[in-house]
Amino acid sequence: YLIKKAKGALEASDGLMKKFGLSKRQAQAVLETKLQQLTSMEVDKLKEEHEVWGIGRKKIDVIPYPVPIETYKKLKNAKLSRKLPKNFMLYLGRLEKRKGILVLSRILKDVFEKHPGLRAVFLGKNIEYEEGTMKEMVVRENKKYRENLVFINKVPHSQVFPIIKRSRIVVLPSLWENFANTCLESMALGKPVIASKNTGYEDMITNNHSGFLFEPGNSEDLKNTILDVLKRKDLQEIGSNAARKAETYEKRKVTQDMLQYYNSLIKK
Repeated sequence: YLIKKAKGALEASDGLMKKFGLSKRQAQAVLETKLQQLTSMEVDKLKEEHEVWGIGRKKIDVIPYPVPIETYKKLKNAKLSRKLPKNFMLYLGRLEKRKGILVLSRILKDVFEKHPGLRAVFLGKNIEYEEGTMKEMVVRENKKYRENLVFINKVPHSQVFPIIKRSRIVVLPSLWENFANTCLESMALGKPVIASKNTGYEDMITNNHSGFLFEPGNSEDLKNTILDVLKRKDLQEIGSNAARKAETYEKRKVTQDMLQYYNSLIKK
């Protein structure tokens, strides 16, 4: 399985360079990282087979990566160093193609047309794109709604949490993603997250229960999902479900789960 996966990844190098605008070195770094990691989503795929390396599917256990969820909750009340809009959806991450910002940018006009009082806050480092920057591209595509766009360059990590807390929804439209802390940070604070399918987000989000998933790279699907979410009356419940799911990644719980697992092996 891993050999087959490795061959497929290496053959995908040229495709990554073209599709995401990566240099050869960046594409190789991405592939090397991908080959070194076996996410729980991939383990689920392995479980679907009757036997994996002679191991029965029921014998595969998954322990999530530990995250300081309680720390996130404490930081949500940190004092903000800037003023924020009252009603906004939040994009978290670098302003780069891989993070899906162009997918989001294409449909903002349609969202603002139906929700003129809504703002889109982009929290992340601005990246060069074509002959300018990604921020310039987003502004150019949405010049009619320039006042609806708010850009915040990279801030201290402690400042991210009060911004998440004040958002209405969080949008993470990555074209591909592994294990994104931004998703768990938002879920831990009880925020409904809209994120891409077929990525590490699927490990964290159950669609329409603890968040919302859409087809990666599909602007129309993202637009419909955002518009649907904005009119839902159960977002508080969705946020509560998200917070409960995030708790399963709390480092103390995961550490205890790991100890119990190791002890069970020793007893055998």
